[in-house]
Amino acid sequence: MRPGTKLERRVDTLAASVKDLTPARREWGLSHIIPHYCIYRTRTRKATCVNCGYTWKEDSPKRCPRCGARLTLLPDSRRRRFTERGYYGIVQRVEEFTLVRIFYLYDSRKLGDPKVSSLVTEVLQHWIGEDGTDTIRALSVAAFPYLRECPYSFASVLSIKRDSYRNCYHHIEPDAYHPRMRFSEILRRNGFEGDFFGLYPEDVFRHLISDNRFETLWKIGFYEMTGYYLYKGRERVVKYWRQIMLMHRNGASVRDIGIWFDYLELLEYFQRDIRNPRYLFPDDLDAEHDRLMERKRRIEARLELERRKREEKENLAVLEGKSRYFGITFGNDTFTVVVLKSLEEYRREGDLQHHCVYTNSYYGKKDSLILSARRRDAPDKPVETIEISLRTGKILQCFGACNRFTEYHDEIRELVSRNTYRYLRQKRNENA
Repeated sequence: MRPGTKLERRVDTLAASVKDLTPARREWGLSHIIPHYCIYRTRTRKATCVNCGYTWKEDSPKRCPRCGARLTLLPDSRRRRFTERGYYGIVQRVEEFTLVRIFYLYDSRKLGDPKVSSLVTEVLQHWIGEDGTDTIRALSVAAFPYLRECPYSFASVLSIKRDSYRNCYHHIEPDAYHPRMRFSEILRRNGFEGDFFGLYPEDVFRHLISDNRFETLWKIGFYEMTGYYLYKGRERVVKYWRQIMLMHRNGASVRDIGIWFDYLELLEYFQRDIRNPRYLFPDDLDAEHDRLMERKRRIEARLELERRKREEKENLAVLEGKSRYFGITFGNDTFTVVVLKSLEEYRREGDLQHHCVYTNSYYGKKDSLILSARRRDAPDKPVETIEISLRTGKILQCFGACNRFTEYHDEIRELVSRNTYRYLRQKRNENA
C-alpha cells in the first residue's frame, strides 16, 4: 500500500535507510531460537550433534565439544530430518522512531548431511513514534495463510499496512529479542528496561508513551496487571484504580488478578468498605472469594424463587381471566380439542410433549389461548399442542412432541382453524 499521510511518507523514507541484518545478528537468531538437537543413545552413551554431525561418548551432554552448541537431547530418537521455525525480534532507534523488526526463521537439516537449508526473512516492522503512534510495514499475507507455518508471502515486499490491529498477522510475539536494544529516551524515562514480560512489544511501547495508567503500573512493577489491563479488563482496572494503588502502598500481592477483581465486585455487592485493606487483601483470597460467592448464590436463588412465585401468581390471575373459554370443546371422529385450564394441566402437557408450554409460562399470555388435541380413544394423551390468538383467531403454533409435526398435523390444523370462531364469539359476547 502506498503511503498516504505525512507520517507514512516519513516512515517510508526512513525505511530505505534501515540496514539489512548483519551476519552476526543473523547467526544469533538462529543459534538462540532454533534448537540444536543431539541424538543420544542411552545403551552405548553415544551422542551425535545434529548441528555439526560430531559423535562422542558422554553422559547427558549439555554442549557439543566441536561446535559449542547448547544441545537439546533426543534419547534414542530415530529422527533424521530436523525442520524448525520461529520468530526473532530486534529493537533499534531510527531518528525519532523506535523500530521493532520481526524476522521469520527457518532451518532444515538432515543428520549426517553437511548441507543446511536456512532462511531469515524480515516480515514485519513496527515504527513507534514519540507520541505513541504505531506505523506498520509488513509483507503481504499469503492467499492461504492457515495452510502455512508463516502467513506471509515471501514474494511480496515490505509496505505500509493500515487497519493493522484488526489483522492478527500484524501482532506477533517473537520467541526471543536480541539483547542489544536501542530505543527512545522517552521509553527509558517511562520505565522500559528491555523486558516485555510476555506482552507484545508494540503494545508496551505505545502505552508507555500515551497511557498514564499503563505507565504507572509498569513503573511500580505490576507487569501481570498491565497484561490484564491491555487484553482482558481495562474497565475493571480503571474502576478499581484506587484499590490497585492501595495494593502497592500496602506491599500486597494476589495470585490471580481476575479472581481478585471478582472478589472486589462481591465486596461491593455486600456493601463492604472496599477502601479498607482489611477487606481488600484477605489471607486466603480463594477461600474468601468462594465463601462470598456461595453466600451470593443463596441470596439470588431466594430472590429468584420469590420472583417466580410473584410471576406465577400474576400469570394465574391471567389464566383465571380466561375461564370463559374453558368449556369450549370440539372435535371430529378422531380427535377432541380442549382448552388447558390449570397449572397442573400445563405442567403435564409440557412433560408429556417435551416442550416449554409450562416452563415459559404460556398460561400467562393475555392475548393467546393454549389448546390440546387428543385422540378420542386416548383422551389423556396429547397429540399436538396449539396456541391461537384471541385477537385474530389465527393459529400461532401447532406442534407435537419435541416441537415436531405429527402425521396428523394437517388434520388437526384444519380442525382448529374451522372452530376458532367459537372463542372469538365468546369474547365478543363477554365484552358486549
